[in-house]
Amino acid sequence: MRNLTAINYSSSIIRLFSCSMLFFLLPSFTGHDFTLIKELTNVQGTKVFSDKFGCAYVATSKNALTKLCADSSRPKNYAMMRFGKITYADVSNPLKILVFYKDFATIVILDNTLSEQGLIDLRKTNILQPGAICLSLDNNIWVYDELEYRLKKLNTDNQVYRQSEDFTILFPEGARPNFMLETENQLFVNDPEHGIRVFDVFGAYSKTIPIKGLERFQIVRNQLFYFQNGQLFSYHLKTFDTKPVALPSTSQTHLLDVNIQEGTMVCLYENALLLYAFK
Repeated sequence: MRNLTAINYSSSIIRLFSCSMLFFLLPSFTGHDFTLIKELTNVQGTKVFSDKFGCAYVATSKNALTKLCADSSRPKNYAMMRFGKITYADVSNPLKILVFYKDFATIVILDNTLSEQGLIDLRKTNILQPGAICLSLDNNIWVYDELEYRLKKLNTDNQVYRQSEDFTILFPEGARPNFMLETENQLFVNDPEHGIRVFDVFGAYSKTIPIKGLERFQIVRNQLFYFQNGQLFSYHLKTFDTKPVALPSTSQTHLLDVNIQEGTMVCLYENALLLYAFK
């Protein structure tokens, strides 16, 4: 019995040591990881999005979308005044950019030059009140239908071919998604009041991440990054550890938005856009 106890104790120590080593080996982000690669002044924006190639997309106060890349001095612009304010731009696939105008239940599809390739009037698919949209990994489109309380997936013919269970049954406490992101074979659906609901790629509910009050977030290297109250935070999806991320010092003031993708970070200030690289 004494030997068995010793063996169990040793095994516990080994597991604890292994977990500790795993924690310290996980990728981390601090202010020292970032290197400024480009600073653009006189940028008037309200939101910023970024793609995997290090390009930034700024939604301006004039309802336009401007694309700015570190390796180019010539910005590209897109403007569609009749749909009003841009709610969200999904740039996860730079060759198929989705610009969402919630008030008009409309999605505009752009290519990498911000040239218009198509337009989806969601009302024609019987989604009269979309709450959030995102591009799926198979290049189809997820939409949350606020009137039917379901996630709906549209194919390339703009037909609904998959949908989730009724959210009023899944979440009797309430649901009002405002942002969605599909990555790592999971669909992350943000509800500011109740947290981030996680689904599989077929629309089946899995779990809820208890982070509330968010507008948007990004997921990089098993870490969920979100900008809240002027501070950038990371939440590790494996260890559930939340940490503030120290941003590089700058003379710019009034940080409005931050977006992180693999290898790049974009910071939108009141009058400037800063692009960083990180290892």
